[in-house]
Amino acid sequence: MARLRVARGVLGLTGTDSSSPFDNLPDREYQVLWYLGHGYSVREIAEHLRVSVPTVETYCSRLKDKLDCADHADLLKCAIQWAQSSSAL
Repeated sequence: MARLRVARGVLGLTGTDSSSPFDNLPDREYQVLWYLGHGYSVREIAEHLRVSVPTVETYCSRLKDKLDCADHADLLKCAIQWAQSSSAL
């Protein structure tokens, strides 16, 4: 987790006064967003994070709410665009 926090800091993805909904995501949601943005399936994300598929689905649901995505396809589109524009680690 420390590496993730450092990477987010280097990319300028931390701060309290941010207007971007991406900036203040908890680490685990940020990780799920990163994996989604890089083409991983929910099952693959669960394997990489060593959690259950329903747990990843919960993170996806929270991300949809926070990022104002209508459905999972919209979340994927958002994640891919974010990954491409931010060069997220």
